[in-house]
Amino acid sequence: MNEPRSNSQYWHWDGPDEGFIDCFVPLIDLNESLGPTAIQPGTHRMTSRVGDYKNERGEFAPLLNKGDILLFDY
Repeated sequence: MNEPRSNSQYWHWDGPDEGFIDCFVPLIDLNESLGPTAIQPGTHRMTSRVGDYKNERGEFAPLLNKGDILLFDY
């Protein structure tokens, strides 16, 4: 969790185990100034936990509305 005006987090996995799904449900509408959660496709298959990993398909940060649901591989 990031508090207001905190620094950006480094790229990370949510955990080492397989077979789990993250469920993200914002309680407010998101916008760029809030620093929405960014995702890099394919990182759930990484074999190394390098913090500055970059995927050739690029990152994306969906601007979800309150009550939307984002599911992604843990």
